[in-house]
Amino acid sequence: MAALYSTPLVSFLRDDPSKLLGILTEGLAKEEFDTTRLTAFSWLDEIADLQNALHKVVAARPASGSWHLFLEYIIPIIRQRVDCVLIAEDLIYVIEYKAGETSTARSALKQAQEYALNLADFHEESRGRIIVPIALGTFKHPIPLDVLSLPHRGSACAASHLPESIAAAQQAWAGRQNQIDPAKWNASRYFPVPTIIE
Repeated sequence: MAALYSTPLVSFLRDDPSKLLGILTEGLAKEEFDTTRLTAFSWLDEIADLQNALHKVVAARPASGSWHLFLEYIIPIIRQRVDCVLIAEDLIYVIEYKAGETSTARSALKQAQEYALNLADFHEESRGRIIVPIALGTFKHPIPLDVLSLPHRGSACAASHLPESIAAAQQAWAGRQNQIDPAKWNASRYFPVPTIIE
């Protein structure tokens, strides 16, 4: 199942948040998901924070403008939605956004980690890829990205620190594999790995 919004990163940075809100709201209605006023406000906050943070990424690394961003990627079967997926050459960032102070860093990161694991296990184009889960929010006790650890442990940080996490991850893990084709990734088959079937 494809994401509700898909575009090169540089195009996302130019898009009007109100336009994006309309695309997401219409897309969820077609997929028979309920939306509320709170959901809409959360999206606007998320879009603004992502645009601000990713502007800094592109400013520091102009080539990243060709990376690809997906919003509201719907995971088949379980019908859960990943807030944001960023395809950065050969890396995949699974970004979960938490508005306000309702979640702890650990619980928010756990959700992002579960989405990342789900993609690694069941999403054909994500298999064997380095997937970095990142939770964004206002956390009392952020969890920094540890590049000496495994990528799938990820980080939980404020949106303003997202550029630092991405820069560190790119330096530590990028360039090990062939680049990911965003169109193929978005249209990928989704099914259990053979060992689970057996």
